[in-house]
Amino acid sequence: MVDDFISNPDIHKYGCALVRILRSGRKLSFVYPKTRSNLGPVGQKIKGINHALSPKEIISTYCKEVRELGFRLYGAISESLGLEQDYIKKVLGEQEQHMAVNFYPKCPEPELTFGLPAHTDPNALTILLMDQQVAGLQVLKEGRWIAVNPQPNALVINIGDQLQALSNGRYKSVWHRAVVNSDKARMSVASFLCPCNDVLIGPAQKLITDGSPAVYRNYTYDEYYKKFWSRNLDQEHCLELFRTTPTDTS
Repeated sequence: MVDDFISNPDIHKYGCALVRILRSGRKLSFVYPKTRSNLGPVGQKIKGINHALSPKEIISTYCKEVRELGFRLYGAISESLGLEQDYIKKVLGEQEQHMAVNFYPKCPEPELTFGLPAHTDPNALTILLMDQQVAGLQVLKEGRWIAVNPQPNALVINIGDQLQALSNGRYKSVWHRAVVNSDKARMSVASFLCPCNDVLIGPAQKLITDGSPAVYRNYTYDEYYKKFWSRNLDQEHCLELFRTTPTDTS
């Protein structure tokens, strides 16, 4: 259905770009509101797409399932840190969910551009449905870019900046980038779990000790998000701007 939607020239595409898009890629983004009840124009039956379900029904069902998966992962991560099972979910507040449908057409000069430059995700958790035929995601490991090859019936989970802060650096936000392909187009669907704008985020008190002081100061997600997008994506990790100093006890 997504292939049909993007390739159909008669369909007006609603959405907004989450990042600066280079010449090699197109992005169609939807916001999944907290009420989970209004997907706007996406809810309409779209002429030219031969599918029994409307885009709203397909997207809504997928978003709900991915959201619940994200919350289960929050629980597992909380317990792995020695925290209450619902700690992360409670701290991050009533969360929004964003879904980005990324389409990267064939690029005649892939060595000259990236589909997305290197970056970490500013949110808490990202769940990625990869193209099963074409690899394009790369992650940075020990100074080397490693390709993430598609696996059947699998999702890719990226830890975002907010989980690195909450865990006091025990979980690491993943540096990643998207590359283009000269022979094949590629598509992916990314779902982002995003904290409530006004919640206060910082290392869990239980993880702060004399031997392990707070690595980051407290801040609101709104403050972090604005700082993140006021800079180029591939600059130093935005969390470095929120590190504590010897005199910062907030």
